Amino acid sequence: MMGSRKRFSASWRLTSVIVLAGTLSTGVSAFGQSAQDRRLCQGEDGASATQRIDACSAVIKATRDKGEKLAEVYNDRGVGHRMNGDLDRAIQDLSLIHI
Repeated sequence: MMGSRKRFSASWRLTSVIVLAGTLSTGVSAFGQSAQDRRLCQGEDGASATQRIDACSAVIKATRDKGEKLAEVYNDRGVGHRMNGDLDRAIQDLSLIHI
């Protein structure tokens, strides 16, 4: 009986360590993803118009930015819409810029 209790305890600790490691790596990935989204939003890394729009939308959704920084993101997304030929959406995004 005591042997199974020790195995259960060791197994429980191992599971806890794995869950904790997964949680920490997810947080790092989320931070890394945000930096990547910002680069793609700005048209870096050879981003296509669609990648740019998607990345800017992710930044807008996740950001705490205000003022000029947020205006830059809306501008970048508007550029992506314009590149895709969607002028109505480009104008909509550009009209949201209030500096």
